[in-house]
Amino acid sequence: MTEQIGYKELIKYIFENKDMEELTKEKYFENSSSITKIGYKKIKWYLDNNKKISDFNLFLGILSSLAYGNPEELKDTITKILIINNRELILSNIDSLEQIVSGTLKLEELDSIQYIINIRMSFKLLNFVYNNWIEYRLHKKYFYGINYLLVYFSKYCYDDFETWFLSTKSKNLKVIFTSQILSSSNFYQNEEVYLTSKIDFLRAIAKTTIYTWKKKFFDNQKEITDLVQNYENIYFVMLYIQKNYYKLNKENIDNFTQEIEKLEKYFRFLSIKNLNEFIQYIDFEILYEIINKINNTKLKEKLLFQLQNEIKQQFESFFKKSYFLDDEINKINLYGKIILNLQQNKEIENIKSDFEKIYNEINEPYYFYRFNDKWKLLLKKLVYYLIIIYIFYFDDYENNNLIINYKEKIYNTLKEFNFYNINEIKSLLKQINANKT
Repeated sequence: MTEQIGYKELIKYIFENKDMEELTKEKYFENSSSITKIGYKKIKWYLDNNKKISDFNLFLGILSSLAYGNPEELKDTITKILIINNRELILSNIDSLEQIVSGTLKLEELDSIQYIINIRMSFKLLNFVYNNWIEYRLHKKYFYGINYLLVYFSKYCYDDFETWFLSTKSKNLKVIFTSQILSSSNFYQNEEVYLTSKIDFLRAIAKTTIYTWKKKFFDNQKEITDLVQNYENIYFVMLYIQKNYYKLNKENIDNFTQEIEKLEKYFRFLSIKNLNEFIQYIDFEILYEIINKINNTKLKEKLLFQLQNEIKQQFESFFKKSYFLDDEINKINLYGKIILNLQQNKEIENIKSDFEKIYNEINEPYYFYRFNDKWKLLLKKLVYYLIIIYIFYFDDYENNNLIINYKEKIYNTLKEFNFYNINEIKSLLKQINANKT
């Protein structure tokens, strides 16, 4: 404690220049690093009788003292009185602290924290603040007074703090404040004052904490449907969905359907730009169901095309391995649904044409033996094409025979050959049955 800024002034002005032996005897201190409850009451008494403080070091010394005891209920009282009554002192002196902290922070932590300070509102930012459980070990030398000043200044004089934060050149002070917020579990994240902050990561933390929990955890928590309908808040609605529905299944599909009915009013704020962000984090089937809730037909079609293009870009990567993955099959199913939804007859004709070309190629004599690896990969493509064709023509009774024909072609390709995942393919084929009239 003796090395903290303002320790000498704390002893001089509040504890009347008494030595540690006297302070301990009078029960203000237990030792040089521990203040008692009586000691904190003495500090509170001083602040009650000295509304304004002219010595900035004393101001920091009082804040530093809060780290060296258990002020309990007095902590909020002391910090509130101190910050609110001395805002002019803070504003005129805060930037001078940059020189003091220079060289006391670990360089390896600076870049990651500065990145969070600079990133604009985005789904990447929301996912970071929601999933961030890191306690940043930023300090080579710790100044408790400075840390408390930054945090409590934002709590009790937010407008002044925000103006300073957005205009200051004191990069290290901004990093210290940000690390305090990010490192603390519910430290001040649920303060409603941050909800309208012009500082993006603060606003992201506040809205994420207050709006996107499904269960009630704290008093000022709100429902996701309490969010104002605008382009920014679609990010928080989608985060809520991502948090609660990683994948759709029999257990959660009914709840999901009910929830997106309630959230439908926000989906009109989806755009190609933010959809491209969500694609990186949210299951495609969930995105598909959400897009289908949009009433604007032109917007819905644009978004479905974009989702289809993303699957199409990933399509060839499915055929680097011959085994079948659930995620791939889900996307292939979705691709078929989009083609059907948008009635893309040209696209389905291209798929049928490619199916025939591949079928003819891999059924050339001895192809299985000469190009075994390629044969397996192209066979996998035939199965995926059949799934798309099946979805597109499922309710088209006139084309039932077409589905049967393509399915028989794959069985014909299998012949008597035996390979490690033949049973997996046969299992998929069994699920493809033409819809009978």
